[in-house]
Amino acid sequence: MARTPLVRIAYVQFGPGGKSYPTRCHRPDIGAGQAVTVLMRAGTPGEYWMDGFVTDIGFQRWSCSSHTLHRADEAPGFRLVDDVPPSSSSPAQAVR
Repeated sequence: MARTPLVRIAYVQFGPGGKSYPTRCHRPDIGAGQAVTVLMRAGTPGEYWMDGFVTDIGFQRWSCSSHTLHRADEAPGFRLVDDVPPSSSSPAQAVR
């Protein structure tokens, strides 16, 4: 029986003093201490973006639903809907 391959995992903290959550991260240039943007619930109708900081990198045989896609400084055009005036009825998703 074949084992699930190892995947690179970035542990990302989304708030000060908060817990770190595992996210899939294929990019070797992203490391601990970097600000990143994570696609949460990737591939689902409810996917959304969150900003956080990488606390650690590891390799696991996990299937993470969240993906660290790029460093925060690489995506200056993205902002969270939370920054939009309260008239917006959509959940926290990325907007341009």
